[in-house]
Amino acid sequence: MRNSTRSPRRVEARQEMAAAGNGALYRHILVPTDGSRLSDASSEAAVRLAKVMGARITVLHVMPELPAIELEAWARKDAKYFDHLEKAFEKRARALVERVQRVADAAGVRCTTLCIHAASPAAEIEITARGRKCDLIVMGSHGMGEAADPLLGSVTARILARGAIPVLVHRTRPSSSR
Repeated sequence: MRNSTRSPRRVEARQEMAAAGNGALYRHILVPTDGSRLSDASSEAAVRLAKVMGARITVLHVMPELPAIELEAWARKDAKYFDHLEKAFEKRARALVERVQRVADAAGVRCTTLCIHAASPAAEIEITARGRKCDLIVMGSHGMGEAADPLLGSVTARILARGAIPVLVHRTRPSSSR
């Protein structure tokens, strides 16, 4: 019977190779996050992968663009309604990326964070990956809209369909306690 645990020396050798730039497949990983449970799990997996590969990560949260509908502000009797809403989205976005930043810092992985407003998260993920010269995208199989498609989330499916940059789709195992 084969021992299923990894030899500590083998893991160290991989880390040394990655740090030396020998055989490091990926050097810059984009990690989109939306704060969902699966997104958090994929972010943690991306940090572990980056550590082993000697790569750095960029964590991205795409905030929705807010339509300027004056009727909404009028109905709420608040002329600054959209300013308040935008600040709330930005505060949440910063909290999400900072959460991943703390995990990366604890693992000793270099990490940059971005919060961007965009109409299409999939398009923004691709634009950011290309613009930042990322060579891998690590994302969850589903995000906030995980109930929409039992096989693959719509943002993940769009990124895979574009195929410009390799994508590692992280899927957590269902809990056995359910």
